[in-house]
Parts: sequence; structure tokens; C-alpha cells
Amino acid sequence: MENMTTDVYKDFLSKLVQEEDEIKKQLNTRRKPYEEKNEKKALKEELLSDGWEVVKEFKTTYKYRKQKSFHQYFQDRLWCLAAMMGFSTLNNDNYLLLPCNKNTSIPGRQVDVLAADDETVLIIECKSCKEETSKSMQNVINDFNTIKEGSFVHLRSIFGDRKVKFILATENIVLNENDKKRLEEFNGITYFNEQDIAYYEQLVAQIGHAAKYQLLG
Repeated sequence: MENMTTDVYKDFLSKLVQEEDEIKKQLNTRRKPYEEKNEKKALKEELLSDGWEVVKEFKTTYKYRKQKSFHQYFQDRLWCLAAMMGFSTLNNDNYLLLPCNKNTSIPGRQVDVLAADDETVLIIECKSCKEETSKSMQNVINDFNTIKEGSFVHLRSIFGDRKVKFILATENIVLNENDKKRLEEFNGITYFNEQDIAYYEQLVAQIGHAAKYQLLG
């Protein structure tokens, strides 16, 4: 079991990015509201039918662009916010599986954003809707609390005695009173709505990495 645990942690760590140049590269990509890629000209019709558009022509390829989904762009905003605050370790893609069970042969749970520095680890769950809506978040909150409770020992094994904070971030979702009470009962989950996120985006634009200490405070 110890070797299996070690393998799970190695796989987890392989999904993280720490190189400053790579973080800057991803930051430039993730902050855009669209995806871009170069593909062979022969794939043009297939890609156009899938929603891509040609933005530039090269000798043997086209550069294509496609609007990100609303949720993907929201998730990328949170990743970019953490990067601009100076967190030096972040998830490398959207398929980071966080170990949450004593039995490490059970697959981990997908998390949207992981950001860490020498003192703190953030786990951020992102939920969004295109239009403002009121709906129960009971299952989401309960599930996120299960991830929090199950992953804590693994995060300590991986990151040592760093503080661990869990954030539920939403856009265009109005929490009802029961969900607000539930978040209060589940001590250790911080809630951010779109106004909170916009505030920290403005703050980091003004004072840079120092915004992180207000977030953590």
C-alpha cells in the first residue's frame, strides 16, 4: 500500500507546474476568452463545423480560434488570479485528481484549481451559469466538503504542514439561505461570488502579489 500511495502522489505531482516560464505561458493562454491552435489545412472543414474559425493562414496550416465555454473561461479566471497573486505551484490542466480516500487504489476527485506557495495550498471549486439563477447548491457543497475531509491527510503528506484552504467560487449563482447555513456549518470552506472575484482581480492589478495576503487573511 505504501508503494501504491507513493505512485499516486507521483502521478498527482506530475500534473502540477512550478516553472516560472511555463506558468507565464499558461497565464497568457488562460486569460484569453478563446482557444487557439494550428492545424493542417486538410482539417479545415471538420474544424469549422466544430465551431472553430480561421484567423490566419500559413503555408501548410491555418491558425484557428474558438470561444471558450462560459465555465472554462470562469475556471481559467480563477487559475489566472492565483497565478497573478504569486502562487508558484498550480495545476497544469483541468484533469488534476486529488486523492481523497484512505484506499489509494480508488481514483482521486477532480479539482478545478490548485494553487500553492511555501505556506499555503488553495483548492478551488468553480461553478457557473451563463445567466443569473437561483438554485440549490446542496449537492455541490456536500460533495466539496467530502473532498475537503478526505483529501486533507493526503495534502499534508504531499505539501507538509502548509495551511490548506478550500474555496467555492461561483458566477451568476444566487445561494439560498439553506446553502449559506450549510457553508457556515462546514467549517473551512470559503465562499466567493463574482463580486468577490472581481474585487481581487482589481486588487491584484493594483498591488500585485501583495493581494495574496489579503486573500489569505
